[in-house]
Amino acid sequence: MSKNSNEYNEKYNLKLEKAFRKTEKSFIGFFIKNYRFSYLIIFFIVVGGFYSLFTLPKEAEPEIRVPFAVVNTFYSGANPNDVEELITDKIEDEIDGLENLKRYTSSSNQGLSSIFVEFNAEADLTSSFQKLTEAVDNSLSSLPKDAETPVVTEINFNDIPIVTYSLTGDYSEVELKEFADILQGELESIKDVSEAQIIGGLEREFQVIVSQEKMLLYNISLGQIIGAISKSNLSLPVGNIEIDEFEYGIRVKRSLEEKNLASIVISNLGDAPIFLHDLALIKDDYKEKISESKIGFPGKESKTTISLQIYKKTGGNVLNIVENSQNKINELFEQNKIPEELFIQKTNDNSVFIKEDLKTLGSSGIGTVILITIILMLILSFRGALITAMSVPLAFLMSFIFLKMQGMTLNSMVLFSLVLSLGLMVDNAIVMIEGINEYVEKYGKSTYEAAMLSVWNFKWAITAGTMTTVAAFTPMLIVSGILGEYISILPKTILVTLISSLFVSIIIIPMLVTRFIKSTNNGDGRHRNKKRHIVIDEFFQKLHNTYAGFMQNTLLFKKKRRKFIILA
Repeated sequence: MSKNSNEYNEKYNLKLEKAFRKTEKSFIGFFIKNYRFSYLIIFFIVVGGFYSLFTLPKEAEPEIRVPFAVVNTFYSGANPNDVEELITDKIEDEIDGLENLKRYTSSSNQGLSSIFVEFNAEADLTSSFQKLTEAVDNSLSSLPKDAETPVVTEINFNDIPIVTYSLTGDYSEVELKEFADILQGELESIKDVSEAQIIGGLEREFQVIVSQEKMLLYNISLGQIIGAISKSNLSLPVGNIEIDEFEYGIRVKRSLEEKNLASIVISNLGDAPIFLHDLALIKDDYKEKISESKIGFPGKESKTTISLQIYKKTGGNVLNIVENSQNKINELFEQNKIPEELFIQKTNDNSVFIKEDLKTLGSSGIGTVILITIILMLILSFRGALITAMSVPLAFLMSFIFLKMQGMTLNSMVLFSLVLSLGLMVDNAIVMIEGINEYVEKYGKSTYEAAMLSVWNFKWAITAGTMTTVAAFTPMLIVSGILGEYISILPKTILVTLISSLFVSIIIIPMLVTRFIKSTNNGDGRHRNKKRHIVIDEFFQKLHNTYAGFMQNTLLFKKKRRKFIILA
């Protein structure tokens, strides 16, 4: 028996020697051997990871573009049949042959043509919407001259305000509106802000009060007056310009003010022109209010307010926009462009939820690292536990780099995926470092040899284990359409994180062990003489003996086996 045991040990040691030399010459062994190159990789992971983390656009919900657009055309006074024949049919003829067009539906109402267009979700939506705009522009020449220009609107489910500011103070509604106009212009100049929309307040309106007596005197109809005003308030296409294989329509716009509105020529009486102010009274006034905007605070009377809702551009960073908008408001106060007595209250802020999600991820990650370090420190050395715990932040930083490269944003779905994968990613590192520990203690190998042998022994096992989890999430990438685009964020993030953890476990962890953990054992395990290790060893030995006794007592008896299976 002793002879057979010695022969087995010799053969196994020979096998380990061959495995060590083979692994040392392998791709993975290159990183363990050339530790300075591996240090460089860690440096790039840390720098690139933190850069990606801070520059990734951050938002509350995933930014999903939907393949929908609406083409609206106003034709004042026309009945539904005329709208259908003169506008809807003409535009449909142009968009019917568009590439990647899935379907379109239209409705023709009193004075309004509306066409809902849907493209294939897998198409390049930027190109598709651009071609839709070009097709609509091509139909302009066939539309009635008195019809308004068709408006193409891309439907965006994420088009919600990210932050809202409400203006209050001892000011009239007119003054509040003036301050809101100043803020609107300044806020819309901020990077990644698409629009700062004013809600509430008085809206400016020019009132033209026509005198019926003067109309009869000059023999001028109301239609002539409306036509003359419409022509002066023009918006006309003057041609196209081609840039990067795309055609862009060019329009000339002229907006009216009270002064030039009064000087519009309606008709002529002999050689003398008849101006609008000869026929009507012109007032620069405000529209009749149809809603009232109020803001209230606990224990105080509600006040009239005007709100500014800020919308972001596609890919914009919510946290940066909110911070920059607050800085811009502070600058306006400092420059006395708005009075200090004006109270600007932030009544809605989506960045709060993003910050909470990031805080949850950060606290979960830090908590995981601390728990891993404490638990492994009881079983392994302090350095071994610390190196294992490092696998979590390194894998996360690698994941942020890949997310940045894929053009993704840091949103609630991504953060959920990262937290979900947090408990999975550390398993590989624990297996690898425990393998190193076993070869050091049981077979008397140096940490360098043990690292090579642990990679040889466990690389395919942990790779297979990781790939099974990857395989469980991969089918989610097959889902097509808008739903597929939304849920694809979950598997993409988890796959990137798990593969990053596999890379860290197979390459980074063994290299760090060889550099920072030195072995002084003689192969019999007596080097583990620390009190905590002795206690843990005794505990696990008792647990092993108890388990072995239970299994022997159960497996040898048929009735006990059946009882145990039924109980399970």
